[in-house]
Amino acid sequence: MSNSRDFTGKNRKFTGTKGIVTPKGTTGQRVGSESGELRFNTTTELMEYYDGNNWKPIDAPPSIISISTSDAQGTNNILNADGSTLHTITISGGNFSLSPTVRFIGSTGTEYTPGNITRVSSSSITCTTLITMGTTDDPYDVRVTNTSGLSATLDDAFSFNAPPVFTVASGQLGTVYNGQVISGTTFNAGATDAETNSITHTIISGALPGSGLTLSSSTGAITGTLSGTRSKRKTIFNTSDCSSTCSS
Repeated sequence: MSNSRDFTGKNRKFTGTKGIVTPKGTTGQRVGSESGELRFNTTTELMEYYDGNNWKPIDAPPSIISISTSDAQGTNNILNADGSTLHTITISGGNFSLSPTVRFIGSTGTEYTPGNITRVSSSSITCTTLITMGTTDDPYDVRVTNTSGLSATLDDAFSFNAPPVFTVASGQLGTVYNGQVISGTTFNAGATDAETNSITHTIISGALPGSGLTLSSSTGAITGTLSGTRSKRKTIFNTSDCSSTCSS
């Protein structure tokens, strides 16, 4: 309601608790004839004002609480970097605008525009990593920018982990006979990790021949005395039957 003493209506006062309904319309319906004009933009779902030259949105910055991915190893958002897999990342936070932009920022300062950016809600965004991203630019920050230009960044949000590399990439480790003693690294099914994470070695198919042989879970070395096979029979180990996994 206007001040009863203000007959010209130049200094209106509003009372009550309901609120004031301002003019509203799409971005294309803007007029902007005088500085100080205020309206609600139904395209951006933001209040905005005209400064005499441009329309400027009235907004609060977004926030990023965390990121998550079903591909993460452990709880540190470490992604497997095999050079081809695209990982889906969910960004959780608040006040994400209708069309936010997302950037992954590597440790070198390089910015990557993720693929398939989808605003699920005002508190959730999903997107995918790029093949060009890898361990050389770890760790990666995540930045979300609203259409108003306000942004939020989560530092060191995730990293990549290169897969382990077998000492013997493929093929035979060697041939043994019944009664032969294997020691040291003569039969080495071990692997190394570029990030020096600890590695656990396991057999994923088949089994060690006969009895008396063991695979070290920490080094990948096969040791022991072979028994339980015919004395003239050859036994061949192949790295394709072994697996190595990293844990940080």
